Amino acid sequence: MQLWAKPWLLLLLVVLALPLPAGWVVAEEQPDAMTRGRDLFRKNCIVCHPSDVGGGHRNGPNLWGVVGRKVASSPVYPYSDALREWGREKRWDMAQLNPFLANPAQVVPGVRMGFKGIADAEERTALLTFLSTLAGSGASQAGSQNDRIMPLDWGGLPEGNGRKEVFFTCQACHSLMIVKQQRLSRRVWDETLRWMVSEKKMPEPPRETREKILDYLAGHFGETAPRVGMPVLPPLLPPPPPPP
Repeated sequence: MQLWAKPWLLLLLVVLALPLPAGWVVAEEQPDAMTRGRDLFRKNCIVCHPSDVGGGHRNGPNLWGVVGRKVASSPVYPYSDALREWGREKRWDMAQLNPFLANPAQVVPGVRMGFKGIADAEERTALLTFLSTLAGSGASQAGSQNDRIMPLDWGGLPEGNGRKEVFFTCQACHSLMIVKQQRLSRRVWDETLRWMVSEKKMPEPPRETREKILDYLAGHFGETAPRVGMPVLPPLLPPPPPPP
């Protein structure tokens, strides 16, 4: 078959060979804001925050229905004093969420959340778009359902004064399993905290919080604490350099 004898077929082949307009390609490759926000949530938030009705709390509170609800409003989740004080008479509307997600520690000094924030405004908008979808049937009862079904289990840490401080401070950087495997003196725990602050950029805990953490760790995971059915893991603090 001669193409010149079928001019319409020749024209079709020429059109198909042309590149698509740039706008068409971008629109096809770029996900919508909700999808990008969902991906950002999975990347940054889901490790600490459940997001389903009745899902309870983990390291962070459940975020189902977070947009529009009162700040620090769960009766069973142990919010920091800093967030409770800052959040008086406030709701998590877009005007509060946007700067908070950009830099939580700057907006609420003393907040326990170790997340550094999302600097990119478009990414924050996408995440907020996704958070606004975490509502629907039963949303008005989400808080009571979450609180009733699964309160914090504290990651297996034994009960005691300082458990809350250890749970939120240490878990911001690594698994609590690593902490529970250690058997260190109070002095070495103190050196480990200093090292975590200076080398791993862990936020410096206030003095009173620091003392509670050290007392708890030395009491429950000190040198003489039993190690029942637990494998020995490498210490958190790196070994000292060899002498010159």
